[in-house]
Amino acid sequence: MFQLIIIIMGVIVIIAAIYIRYLFLLYSIPQQIGKARASFETDQKQAVAILDSILSVDRGHPVANWLMAHFHIKHTRYILALKFLNEIITFARYCDEVSEQDVRETISQLYLNLGNMEKALEQFNILQGKYDLPGSLIKKAVSILLEGGNIVDAKSLLERSINQHPQEGEYDYILATILFKEKEYIKAETKLESAQKKGYSQNDLYFLLGKIAYLNKNYTKALDALLQCGGKGVDLFEYNNMVGQLFYMKEDYRQAIDILESTLERIDSKNPNKSGILYYLALSYEKKGKIEKALELWKKVKSSYTKYQNAREKINFYENIAHKPYERAILSMPLDSFEVLSRQLADKMNYTINDTIRKNQESIEYTATSQKDTMFANVCYFVVNRSLNSLTYKDVKDIIIRKSINKCKFITITYFLIDDQAKMLAHDNNIEIHPFSIFKTHKLL
Repeated sequence: MFQLIIIIMGVIVIIAAIYIRYLFLLYSIPQQIGKARASFETDQKQAVAILDSILSVDRGHPVANWLMAHFHIKHTRYILALKFLNEIITFARYCDEVSEQDVRETISQLYLNLGNMEKALEQFNILQGKYDLPGSLIKKAVSILLEGGNIVDAKSLLERSINQHPQEGEYDYILATILFKEKEYIKAETKLESAQKKGYSQNDLYFLLGKIAYLNKNYTKALDALLQCGGKGVDLFEYNNMVGQLFYMKEDYRQAIDILESTLERIDSKNPNKSGILYYLALSYEKKGKIEKALELWKKVKSSYTKYQNAREKINFYENIAHKPYERAILSMPLDSFEVLSRQLADKMNYTINDTIRKNQESIEYTATSQKDTMFANVCYFVVNRSLNSLTYKDVKDIIIRKSINKCKFITITYFLIDDQAKMLAHDNNIEIHPFSIFKTHKLL
C-alpha cells in the first residue's frame, strides 16, 4: 500500500511538473514570439525552431501560425503555408495582428496561385458575407477565372461585389473587361462611362475605352481616350500601335511615322503588334510619297497578320502597275496637294474652275468653263480620278448623270485606271478621257 502511495505521489509530481512547465511555456510565448521575429532577420532556422516549440505547446496560437505561414509563402511553399493558415481558422483565435479577414484573404490568394478556383471561391463567398474585400483581390480572382474560361463564376463573383458596393467604380471597370472579352463593346463602353462617373479614372480604363472606340471606328474618341491614358501602366507596344494608326487615319502622317518608327526600333520580332506597326508605318510613308521605304516595310509584314494580303496587294500594285514616279507621286500625295494639281491641270487644258461638286481622297469633280469660249456657253464637267480601282461602266454612267444635273455640256475625265466597258461608254457619249500621262505632258510633275 505504501509503495502504491509513493507511486501515485510520484505521478502527481510529474504531472504537476509538466503542467508547471506548460504554464511557464505559455507565459513565455510572447517573449518567444519576439525572439522568433528577430531571428527571422539573422537565423531563419532558429526562428522556425522557436515557432515549432510554441506550436507544440499551443497548436492554435494565431501569431505563431501566421508567422510560419508567411515564412513558407516567402519561399513559395503555398501548401505548407495553407496548413498553418487553416490551423488559425480551425481554432478561430483571432487578434489585432491576425484577423479572420486577413487570414481568409491570404488563403484565397494562395488558392488562386495554386489554380484551385473552387477553394478560392469558397473563401471569397465567406469573406463577402462578412467583410469588404479589396478590389485588387477581386480583380485578380476575376482575371484568373477568365483566363481559365470560367466566365460564369467570374461574373457571379463580380455581380455580388457590385451589389454590395454600388458606388465602387472599379467593379464597373472589371465588368467592362469581361464584356469586352465577350465582344459586347457597347455594353462595355457603357460600364466604363459608369465607372468614370463613380470616380474611377485609372489609365487602364482609358486604354480600354480607346480600344473599344477604335473597334467601333470612332477614331476621334479613341485617340482622345488613348492620349488621356498616356501609355502608362498598359501594354506600351499595343498602345503605340493604336495611336500610330489613329494619327494615320486622321491624316497626321508625320505624327504617325514618329510614333510607329520609334516603336519599331524597340519591339521584339515575336511581338504580335509588330506586323501592324510595319503595315501602318508603310502606309504613312506612302502618303508622304516615300514609296520605296513603304515597299521595304510591307515586305516585312508577316503572313499571319490580318493585313498581310493588303500588304501583298500594295507591293504588287507599286511594282507592277504604278511603277512610274509621276504616277506614284499623284497617288500618294495628300488631298489638298491633289486638288492644287487638279486645278493646275484644268488651267493647262484651258479650263477655268467654277465650282467643286465632289471631293474625296479618290476623286475631285468640278464644273468648269473653257477659257477659249468668251461667251461662257460651254460648261464642262471636269473629273480627276486617282482611284486604285478601275473606273467602271457604272462609275462613268454616274458621272454622266451628275453632268446633266449640273447643266454641263461636256465631260472631261482624267483617270489612273479604267476598264474597257467604261472606255466604250465614254467613246459613245463623246466623253474626253485622259490617262495620268497628261500630267507629264503638261510638265506638272
